[in-house]
Amino acid sequence: MENATKALLIAGGILIAIIIIWVMVTLFQNTGRTSESYNKRLSAEEIEIFNSNFTKYLGQDLTIHQVVTICNFAKSNGVEYPKYGVDNIEEDLTQIKVENGKRMQKVYTINISYDQSTGRVSNITFAPAGEKEI
Repeated sequence: MENATKALLIAGGILIAIIIIWVMVTLFQNTGRTSESYNKRLSAEEIEIFNSNFTKYLGQDLTIHQVVTICNFAKSNGVEYPKYGVDNIEEDLTQIKVENGKRMQKVYTINISYDQSTGRVSNITFAPAGEKEI
C-alpha cells in the first residue's frame, strides 16, 4: 500500500511539473507575440514619419531651392532620385524673370514611389509645373 501511495505522489508531481512547464511555454509565446506586434507598430510609425518628409510636399508648387533641399535629404537617406529631376539646375537656381513688374520663378511638383515590401518612399521625381510669382 505504501508503494502505491508513493507512486501516486510521484505521478501527481510529474503532472504538476508538466502543467507548470506548459503554462511557462504559453506565457513565453504570448510575450513574444506582444513584443513582435509592438516592434511592428514602432516600425510603422517610423516609416510614416520618414515618408512625411516627402508627402508634405504633394500638391504644392516647389521652388528649385526646395527641390534641392528635398534631394539632399533623399540622398542622405538612400532614396533614389534623378539629378534633382531638373535638366538645367544651375540655370534654374539663378533664373528669376520679371514680367509685368512681378518676379517669376519656375516651380515643380513632386512624384513619389513607394517600396511595396516596406511601404517606405523609395523614389522621387520632379516635374515642371510652370512659373510662380515670388
